[in-house]
Amino acid sequence: MRFKLNATAVLVGQAIASMIVAGCGGANDESIDTIATATDVPADGVIAEEQRTRWRNIDSVPPVIAISSAPSTTSALSVSVAGSATDNFKLYRIRWVNDRGGKGLASVSGSSTDKSWTASLPLQSGTNKLTFTAEDLAGNTSSVSTVVTVSTTAPAPAPAPAPAPAP
Repeated sequence: MRFKLNATAVLVGQAIASMIVAGCGGANDESIDTIATATDVPADGVIAEEQRTRWRNIDSVPPVIAISSAPSTTSALSVSVAGSATDNFKLYRIRWVNDRGGKGLASVSGSSTDKSWTASLPLQSGTNKLTFTAEDLAGNTSSVSTVVTVSTTAPAPAPAPAPAPAP
């Protein structure tokens, strides 16, 4: 049996096929790119749980973070640490915490998947373990730590007074 299709029948068939493919979410990974650009981090920096859930459905790979410069010892009570972080979709933030007290966010620059970061943070006398955590929009995290020791040298003792002259 032979069927003859005219141009209208072919056009209708293509339209129906397109609607079926679009209805099932698409035929390739272009939908991921659409989600990635449509759900940028809001100006207030807080991600709604709905957005976080959407990202979790497409991203289960944690970001990678590295420290590029940090002193191991210092006499100052503050330090600047720098590094980089990458993610397969979109980085959200870089947090830091000092085990001796203090936490905050690092300043970041770069693209949504490849960022440089810097953090200026306070230190306490002694050993400070600084932990930096990269987080992507899906909530995946990875951390890296370094230890900075604050060495405070005690002032030199005052010289002993000279003995009194003998009479």
